[in-house]
Amino acid sequence: MARRGRVELRRIEDRTSRQVRFSKRRAGLFKKAFELAVLCDAEVSLLVFSPAGRLYEYASSSSRNEVATIATDDAFNKETMAKMSPTSAMAEVDMVFTRICATPNQ
Repeated sequence: MARRGRVELRRIEDRTSRQVRFSKRRAGLFKKAFELAVLCDAEVSLLVFSPAGRLYEYASSSSRNEVATIATDDAFNKETMAKMSPTSAMAEVDMVFTRICATPNQ
């Protein structure tokens, strides 16, 4: 059986192909996050923003409250995220993450 080669990491120029690849990769990433949570009893939270600024989220049962807090935060609405540069979006994520970590668990 032939092994698959490595995928060259560069931006996919065709918009339709890029969207299809994003959807498939996102599904695979969420599956891996689920497997990690189940197999290793880990708390896993995953936030993915599409190129259009749409938020996709996954949370293992123990981290659902944290993800719900982030997903409903005004800073993460679609219009705001679409206008942000990747650097400022990451800074915003870090700020919210720090705020959540500082909050004691209920």
